[in-house]
Amino acid sequence: MTAQAKQLVAGVEKHLGNMTQVVFTGGPFTPAQITSKLQSIVTLRNDVDAAKAATKARIAAERADAAALRTFTSALVAFVKATFGDSPEVLADFGIRPKARETLTAEAKAAAAVKREATRAARQPDGRDDESRPEGPDAAHGHLDRRW
Repeated sequence: MTAQAKQLVAGVEKHLGNMTQVVFTGGPFTPAQITSKLQSIVTLRNDVDAAKAATKARIAAERADAAALRTFTSALVAFVKATFGDSPEVLADFGIRPKARETLTAEAKAAAAVKREATRAARQPDGRDDESRPEGPDAAHGHLDRRW
């Protein structure tokens, strides 16, 4: 659109510059008014392009510094928690909410116990400890462990 506006300005100056008024879109316009409106298109587009370039540069700067700033922020939060961890009011002043522990219901405790026992049974299917397994040569596959 910018290129077209520039071309229209050149055409207005060359072919309509000696006219006092041009009537279109329901109103009269002088060649200077037409040129001014077309030039505003060019100016607006140039401003938008400049703003985009500035925004792109700022985003790149933000991305470059983001990792270090996140590390810094995390370290500060850890320091504040370690220093004021037992004072929820002070943590709130820093915008840090202490983790609220959820009290488990009797059903949830029972379900956790069942799950815990199932996990233990799955890890030791024959009831033996790890100490009962052979060491040294790999007895199951019949070859020596090269680290010995």
